[in-house]
Amino acid sequence: MAFSPFSKGNKGRKPGEVYAIWEGDRAANTPGWQVRVVPNKFPVLGIEGDTETARDGVFEEIDGVGVHEAVVDTPRSEPDLADLHPDQVGRVFRACRERLRDLVNDRRLRYLLVFKNHGLEDGAPVSRSHTQIIGLPVTPITVRQELTSTRQ
Repeated sequence: MAFSPFSKGNKGRKPGEVYAIWEGDRAANTPGWQVRVVPNKFPVLGIEGDTETARDGVFEEIDGVGVHEAVVDTPRSEPDLADLHPDQVGRVFRACRERLRDLVNDRRLRYLLVFKNHGLEDGAPVSRSHTQIIGLPVTPITVRQELTSTRQ
């Protein structure tokens, strides 16, 4: 079995949670969680930095500033969201919704995306069911064009 930073016993190798849903009343970063959100161990963006753009010829440059979080869908080792009980799937959606509600308040972020990879062959770094949240300081050009087209 491949290493999973989400598995029980790997606590020292996990970053602290930024949000969690527990069984009953529990303190942060303790056992008993049902869904937890942690900073991604291998983030494509960093929370620190400048969001000012700079021009380089026809190109615009911006630091890799933003948010990259992992939503651990379950404390158990189910490999896919489809394997979870519907109540647990609802908890995953609730955790994503709550993180988006919080992240929308960060004025540096212009675009939020929730996505899933399905298994190692699709780019997921671990086989356990997890979801990812990315917040960017810019709106991707394709999304911007679709929004403009929809408005027109």
